[in-house]
Amino acid sequence: MKSVEEINSRILVVLSGNLSTTPRAVKTILSLMNYVPIQIVLVNRLDKWEKLDQDLIKKHDLEVSVINLGRKPFLPWLKATIKEKLARLVYPLLRNNLTVNAWASNKSSIMLWHHLKTSQLLDVDLILGFSGGGIYPVFRAAQKLKKPFILDIEDYYPEEFIAKDPDNEKARREYLLKYILPKAKAITSASPLIGQELLNLINSHPNHQVLFNSFSQFDFVKPVAVDSGKINCVWFSQQIGPNRGLEELFQAANGL
Repeated sequence: MKSVEEINSRILVVLSGNLSTTPRAVKTILSLMNYVPIQIVLVNRLDKWEKLDQDLIKKHDLEVSVINLGRKPFLPWLKATIKEKLARLVYPLLRNNLTVNAWASNKSSIMLWHHLKTSQLLDVDLILGFSGGGIYPVFRAAQKLKKPFILDIEDYYPEEFIAKDPDNEKARREYLLKYILPKAKAITSASPLIGQELLNLINSHPNHQVLFNSFSQFDFVKPVAVDSGKINCVWFSQQIGPNRGLEELFQAANGL
């Protein structure tokens, strides 16, 4: 594969979520922009993230195509919803069908692939995918353009908390990873444990690299030491809620 310095056209970055909720993608994009033009396709999942995305786009002068996951515009949402429901309906009969697995797993995959296959992307040399919903459309776009693709796996998606149809959804996510990841030019993961789970699932990969999440020291205010006899914890996450690890943290803290 060409080095970044040798690429003369552009890199396509695909996100199945917002820029503002995918800091790994933002750091990658800002780094690569020093060498090559970047074309971004993302999914706006919630209006509350849209303004933050627009601030990032304006600040860094990014070239972005935005797909709205909501009902506006209505027709693309309706088509994707119908495809998702039909795929889940026929899934028990077609468990080894790639498209059925992808459509039944993630509606954003449907909308992303529809956008990519109807867009002018002929000058793209490399495709980078971030987040689980981007795996299938990145793979299909790479097939269409006959270009290499790289996938960043920030979480081990089959073991995430799944509220709806968890057994089948876990199986679908495992199927997509096992089918698509071996065909990637390279894979990055956010931790050694995530990377090892991936490699165990797909029986290894010649180009896997762990890229730890990191944050600038200038993003934080140094805490002031307080000797209160209590343990003070900082929970650094996009949201606080159930099934995100707090339960285990509290249980462990009770033993101290």
